[in-house]
Amino acid sequence: AFSLPESVLNVKTHMDIRGFLLSKTDLREIRLHPGSFSGVMTQYISLETRKNSTRTKKITFITDTGKTYQDKKDILATTTYVINQKNNIDQEILNLVKSRKRYDLSDSIWALGIVTGDNKKKLFSTPQEGLEPIYTGKEISPYKLKECRNYIHYNRSDFQQVAKDEIYRAKKKLVYKFISKKLVFSIDDSASLFLNSANILIPTIPHMSINSVAAFLNSELYQYLYEKMFGEIKILKGNLASLPFVDITEEENQTLSNYVEEFIDSKIDDDSKIQQFVYDVFGLNNEQIKYVKGVVYGNTN
Repeated sequence: AFSLPESVLNVKTHMDIRGFLLSKTDLREIRLHPGSFSGVMTQYISLETRKNSTRTKKITFITDTGKTYQDKKDILATTTYVINQKNNIDQEILNLVKSRKRYDLSDSIWALGIVTGDNKKKLFSTPQEGLEPIYTGKEISPYKLKECRNYIHYNRSDFQQVAKDEIYRAKKKLVYKFISKKLVFSIDDSASLFLNSANILIPTIPHMSINSVAAFLNSELYQYLYEKMFGEIKILKGNLASLPFVDITEEENQTLSNYVEEFIDSKIDDDSKIQQFVYDVFGLNNEQIKYVKGVVYGNTN
């Protein structure tokens, strides 16, 4: 029996530990404890495992709300062996989404924002001749960027890290927060620069515009999927690249793109049509939708 940080269950760094426990030992029980140790931010777990040559098929996951069970074969089938508390409806939704998957973002273009090496000296708070706007993670909101608050002289040789010009200057790209509990993607069509608190994605999904890809990535369903599949507090390229995308028609793509444009142009943050579209193409029923919303917004009762 061991007491360990909760992060051992989902952070990529610990995948070797999870793989060992699942494949070489008989992992029986994981218990999530309320609260945390003094001076530690994360919760902790206790786990029970044995050296038995014959192994049980399921792990019992215990919290203050009761017990759930997870098949070991389902965990071992994932890329990083993430162990999350999943009940029957979770498994039902994940299986449904997996069955609808046709594409993912693995063939897309990815890039990091600029690392200046000295933000205090190289960033300016007011526009001046020879400077151009540069956005940070703080200005990223769903679908649209907030007002820029920093300016920079763009000289590539002055920076510690910089992506290719054609990525920054792309006619249209997605930018997202790297450190975030939520998936948040903005659409940039201004060929702007970004600091390294924002990452860049130029997606390649058949029949999908950048608007449509943003709609899926900003949706409640994808937030739910990211939590249940990966459980990371960072938005990692490898995780994003394996999220499932469905095949939609040109007509559906146009409809969804129009919904996104309406949201961007509107002064009211109502994305209900976008949310429903995503649920519908994956075939979730009303009970499943209600459950997903409960997980995302913190109320699963």
